[in-house]
Amino acid sequence: MNKYLKSIISILMTGAICWLANGCHSKEEDRQPQEVLTNTMEAQMMFSGVETTLTPDEKNQVVEISGLKINNETGRFQMEGEDAEVQLMPLDMNNDKKEEIFIITFSMFLYGNTGQGFTLLMKDGNSKYESVLSLPGIPELIYDGNSELPAIQVGGPGFDFPVYVWKNSHYVLDKSYKVKNKVTPLEELSRKYTSSLK
Repeated sequence: MNKYLKSIISILMTGAICWLANGCHSKEEDRQPQEVLTNTMEAQMMFSGVETTLTPDEKNQVVEISGLKINNETGRFQMEGEDAEVQLMPLDMNNDKKEEIFIITFSMFLYGNTGQGFTLLMKDGNSKYESVLSLPGIPELIYDGNSELPAIQVGGPGFDFPVYVWKNSHYVLDKSYKVKNKVTPLEELSRKYTSSLK
């Protein structure tokens, strides 16, 4: 009888210890930040119809960095108090499996004759998106083999277009850059990239 009682107590104690250990483990897990599983209304609208590898959390980051908000009266995006059309162009510029995002905004009021501006978002060392270049104009890429990332020519009215090159983890203006390679429209490159995701 004594042995029988000791066995039952031993089993109950083992079960209690396991239960407490699992209970504590669950509480610890509850304290961990959970990945966002849904998009904000702005993210749903901005990414509508866009092929991308971004998670809901990353999409929300993109919207937050863009500063774009939905105008409740017009149902369009608003920037600096003006309505603007928005187009996203995802691209993996250097085939490192980290998607860069170009946010293109169209507005004659904000950008004059050029009619559009862009913001390039890239992942930082912590895999969070940050803005690395934001300018009025039409971005086009030049793969010249001189850098890990392509040069960016910013088009618009006129004939002399500035070129930005990747240097020391940033895009910087290169006033002496001579275009010797093909200049490819961003839209063409993004379309090719997003088609590969389908």
